[in-house]
Parts: sequence; structure tokens; C-alpha cells
Amino acid sequence: MADANTVTLSRPLKTHRGDVSEITLKEPTAASFLRAKADPYRLRFYDDKVEYIFDPVACMSFLCDMTGFDSLVLEALPAHDFKELCYVMVRVIRDGLGGEKNPPQP
Repeated sequence: MADANTVTLSRPLKTHRGDVSEITLKEPTAASFLRAKADPYRLRFYDDKVEYIFDPVACMSFLCDMTGFDSLVLEALPAHDFKELCYVMVRVIRDGLGGEKNPPQP
């Protein structure tokens, strides 16, 4: 069974350590929030639905901290993989805060 914090990429990502086909996110620390200088996402509630509003710059900062890869490497991700990592990042942060285990996705 795959780790819920692991994203299988749509195509391998070239890194300093070689090609990577999966990325696993670890729980962020307080330093992630301080470095990003912003929360990576906000929630908007309407009509019994939740919408995630991502700050892509803050997301990239968090993903660097949570994956161990630098931004030059992660910037090469296809948009789909970047967004998937953002949604997994939400789950990891919420789990770390004791929140809902499976946040809804739009």
C-alpha cells in the first residue's frame, strides 16, 4: 500500500540525486511557516463546499522544506504534479495540526 504522503509523478523528475518518480512529503516545522512568510493556502467556504486558494510562492517554499528538493528542481514539475503535491501538502499540514484526515478537494 502506497504512503498517503507520497505522490507518483506523471514523468520522472531530474534531480541532483538522479531521476525521481515519487516524492514523499514530511510534516513541516515552524520554520516552514516563517520562511514562506505566508500560509500556503486559504480556505473559502460557500454553499456547503470548501475551496482551496493556494499561494503558489508559499506552496513552493513549503514543498522545498517538506521534500528536501530545492526550488530549481521542483520548478521543473509538470503543473499537474505540482498541484497534486499541493493537495498532499494540505493533508500533511492538516494531519499535523490534528485536523480533518481527508480534506475535500474541489
